[in-house]
Amino acid sequence: MTTKILRSIAPLKWGSSMESTFFGAMTVALQFLGEPYDYFDLMGLSTAAFNLKFHTSWCPSSPDDSIGPYPEYIANAFGYDFRFYHLLEEGKKQQNKTDFNKKKMLKIIQKEITDNRPVLAIDLISPPDWGVITGFEDDKLLGRTYHDTSKDYSIAKNFPWIIMTMKPNKEAPILLDSIYNSLKNAVKLFYTNTINTHYTCGLKAYEYWIKELRDEEKITELDEEKFNFRWHVNAWIYSSLIDARHAAAEYLNRVCPEFSKSDAEVIKEAAETLEDIKSILFENWIYFPFKFWVKEKENRIWIPTDRFVEGITWSTEMRTKGAEVLEIVKDEEKKVFDLLDQVEM
Repeated sequence: MTTKILRSIAPLKWGSSMESTFFGAMTVALQFLGEPYDYFDLMGLSTAAFNLKFHTSWCPSSPDDSIGPYPEYIANAFGYDFRFYHLLEEGKKQQNKTDFNKKKMLKIIQKEITDNRPVLAIDLISPPDWGVITGFEDDKLLGRTYHDTSKDYSIAKNFPWIIMTMKPNKEAPILLDSIYNSLKNAVKLFYTNTINTHYTCGLKAYEYWIKELRDEEKITELDEEKFNFRWHVNAWIYSSLIDARHAAAEYLNRVCPEFSKSDAEVIKEAAETLEDIKSILFENWIYFPFKFWVKEKENRIWIPTDRFVEGITWSTEMRTKGAEVLEIVKDEEKKVFDLLDQVEM
């Protein structure tokens, strides 16, 4: 038996202020590699903390931070080479350089682990969230995921369909340059219309989401399965948004001392506005519940901090109120990016 296990990679779990599974997994992997950065650093430097994506087909991948420029921004900030590999569907021929069959993908994984580098992977344990491959025993993979049931490494139940390798390949730039670039990239993305064709981005993502919530005719035409699916996606994107804006405020407060007094004051004001946005989002979570929060016997829906909403469905009132909340948040975020646009090196 060929075995290699990387010890001491930290667990992943929900409710740990690391709700982006991609950057949560990257955090524990990079810390294993000796990097001093935490989740808030990664979310901020990548600009994922400031951005919003919304797939035009309501895909639950909308908050997936592996999609978009965020990995590239982090790789540049840290002086790393990040490479994504995709699993070929059985029977299909390779068309792209990053597509590999299971045998070749396994060899890539085993080489990285043998060289003491953990590998990021999606769908080690369903549902398909990001985790970390921490070792292997022949063709059996071990890992950390958000769905582990013990403190020990889990045995993967699925073979991942995307992996990402991480290797230092150059000297990292001056940290202040990376921080400045993160602010400028955040402003740029807010006014970018689309990412990867199907994802509305920034301001356009808010506008699209609001429009969709107000389109009752379209929603009433959905069958039960599609309605429940959309209900879940709506909550998932909103929940991820709360986490992201919390990370954005924390990040700005951290980097504030790196700037001149005048710029620091601008950044501080932006951070305070983001704190207000986070509060607005949290207080109005009642309009964006998950379906699994429904307590059918009690005829009500549980909301974080033990709040309850009467009823057991994602109602028209919730969608109407939710759209109003997003309008307020959108306008507040314009203030944030107007402020960040004033920061100069």
